[in-house]
Amino acid sequence: MAALLKPLDPPPPAPAPAPAVPSATAPALDADTAKLRQINLFVTAEDHERLRRYSFDAKLSLQKIIHEAVSEYLQRKGHAALQPATAQRPSGRR
Repeated sequence: MAALLKPLDPPPPAPAPAPAVPSATAPALDADTAKLRQINLFVTAEDHERLRRYSFDAKLSLQKIIHEAVSEYLQRKGHAALQPATAQRPSGRR
């Protein structure tokens, strides 16, 4: 009975967390990029294909095309243009 009632050993200490290592697919964000906010846009498959082809032909990213379009729209409506914004992420374009 004494063997059953003996004090329990304290649990072993938890291992130290691994240091944070930046991912190769997600580059570290600089201060300006950290202030950016992402928005989503739904379009039909046909419109997406048209935009994708225009993007390729114009050698512009969809981000740049849509940013410019929204900026121009706001200006036509009497508002200030959007501030320049680039996410500083590789787009796959060379």
